[in-house]
Amino acid sequence: MVCEVINITLKGNNLHFTNYPNLVRMEIEVGKFIIDLYNGSADARGCWCPGGSYSNITACYAAREHAYHENYITSPELIMCVNGHPSLEKGAKIAKMKTIIIETGPDYRVNVKKLLAAINSNTACICLSAPS
Repeated sequence: MVCEVINITLKGNNLHFTNYPNLVRMEIEVGKFIIDLYNGSADARGCWCPGGSYSNITACYAAREHAYHENYITSPELIMCVNGHPSLEKGAKIAKMKTIIIETGPDYRVNVKKLLAAINSNTACICLSAPS
């Protein structure tokens, strides 16, 4: 069944829900499942992204909106590792968020002291990376 779904959806752009109306229902069902899995509150929401850069840009936008509407942050900042995906920095720029980049050590792990020092009242999002 999975192969059938892949063969059908590879022929078009899944972002256009009018092409695949069942994807909207699937997004809602998967969203509810994830919210339940993480014990989300009744007002928890989410969105389905196809992956890659688009997902990171969408996440930056969502973080900015949440920071503004829930925490009244008007100058949001995204903190990320130097080895984070470039689309995070692009997403922050699109969302008009300041990007703070934290260096990693020779083992590519984040410097936790620098990370903690970077967190402030304007922090809207922290993005860490687990490169292979």
